[in-house]
Amino acid sequence: MSYQGKFTDTGLSDAGFRKKTQRTSSVSPEKDDLGIVDIIADDLRLRRLTGRVRLVVYVFFAAAGVGAALISFMIEENVFTHFTGQARLAFWMVLVLETAKVGGHVVYTPENIAPSIYVRMLPAVRIFLALLVGISFVCTLALLSLHLDRPRLEETRARDLAALADSRKTAEEGLIAAHSRSAESLRNDFRRRTETERNILLKNHQSRLGELNRKLDREMNNVVKNSFDGPRYKAFEQRITAENTAHAAEMAAFQRRVRSDEAAVERRIREREIAHLKRLNSLREEFRRRRNEIEQNDYAADERASNPMLAATLRTLNTGIFTPLTGSAMPEVIFAALFSLAVALALEMAIFICLRVVNLSAPGTGEGRAG
Repeated sequence: MSYQGKFTDTGLSDAGFRKKTQRTSSVSPEKDDLGIVDIIADDLRLRRLTGRVRLVVYVFFAAAGVGAALISFMIEENVFTHFTGQARLAFWMVLVLETAKVGGHVVYTPENIAPSIYVRMLPAVRIFLALLVGISFVCTLALLSLHLDRPRLEETRARDLAALADSRKTAEEGLIAAHSRSAESLRNDFRRRTETERNILLKNHQSRLGELNRKLDREMNNVVKNSFDGPRYKAFEQRITAENTAHAAEMAAFQRRVRSDEAAVERRIREREIAHLKRLNSLREEFRRRRNEIEQNDYAADERASNPMLAATLRTLNTGIFTPLTGSAMPEVIFAALFSLAVALALEMAIFICLRVVNLSAPGTGEGRAG
């Protein structure tokens, strides 16, 4: 075999062979063979190096593409599980969709499909891949928004509702206790007044009755003709009887007053009970209103519901960029939507670009396949 045949076997064209051999034409015949061998060895080393680089590029982008597709799969599986409530169904749906998307990027290329079929099916394949990419966009946006857009919203709302419930309980217990103390105070005051007046009546009656009994005892010692039962004695007895009768009438009147005063006290207590119920209902209505406000509050401006890192980032961006330039701050929900969209776009572009590079750099394509 001639040296030119050797160059052809190693992939060098005839023009390349002539160009390289021309550089050795001025060399002596003894060195001619050695120069040609060196050129062939250099070419082989270059081809081996190029093959290694292509292999590294292939492995790197293949791993990156598979990783991006796997991340996209996990995101979509998580979102589909939340949407459908069925983990197994979500897994198989997303597996089919992601497999179809990766297969579309890898298989449906001009290098792998006959030109006539490729051109004829290209619009439908592009629409199909666009739908799959759109689903990935929506799922990525949904998952990231869940963690960026007020991720602690329900936790914050639950804490506010619990604090409101505790406040309502304390307020109601305080109002009920105050009413109970008021009613008990009225009854105690009435009982004290009644008891004091009863004791005064009894004390006055006993004082008068004791004085009359002492006078009656002294009259018994005044014996006339062996008898103490004279007119004075009978007069004291009559006075004692009259005192007892007057005391009984006084006590009867006192009991009537007691019943009347007791009724008046109970009426005041009932009036206070009505006022108390009105205040209690007003309090409960106020707490119901506040509860509705908490339940309907979106907590858009409440940092307790925000992602701490997102809140700090927004403070920095708004203070340093947006507020000085636009005069207003960027809402948290806008930043969350833009960031989620950027991540989704980067992820889908990573899948497309990596798989496209894999197609172009796969062993056996390009020069390798031509050789």
